Amino acid sequence: MEKIPFSIEIQGELNQLFEADQAERIVGQDNIDFERMRENDKPRLARAKEIYEEVKKGAVTLDGESLWKLGMLFQHSPHTEDYLVAVEIAKKSAEAGSESGAWLSAAAEDRYLLATGKKQKWGTQFKKENGVWEQLPMQSDEESGITDEMRAQKHVPARNQQMKVFLSRDDI
Repeated sequence: MEKIPFSIEIQGELNQLFEADQAERIVGQDNIDFERMRENDKPRLARAKEIYEEVKKGAVTLDGESLWKLGMLFQHSPHTEDYLVAVEIAKKSAEAGSESGAWLSAAAEDRYLLATGKKQKWGTQFKKENGVWEQLPMQSDEESGITDEMRAQKHVPARNQQMKVFLSRDDI
């Protein structure tokens, strides 16, 4: 029997890590057990970091969708510096043809900016306060240099559609 290449084994493991990550978030904002989720995120992120090191060394090759899944694990980190890793991984994912990776490159950049006290550029980050969803602070298009055409390339809704599209999602 031929040994399965390491990359395929890692892709399978990454699918399991990603599915577990998403299962805790897909229940809707009001039903998430945030304390339990943060605890469960720790070993997933630790393993994601190990996988990322293997990718950087060239020991593992991942396709665009697997890179996106890896980037999402970094996106859900409580550590600001991990958002920059998510941006890097997401860009590679997008270069490999993943639309989800293109979106994640914008979302992770927005999350990083917000975590460092700046306004987001793309318009991907929202929060729920007192039962009402709102978009987190955002730079004007003039400040950011981001246009709706650039947003479309990253599969981010046009600025005037962001809140409408966000509120129509079933998984929040």
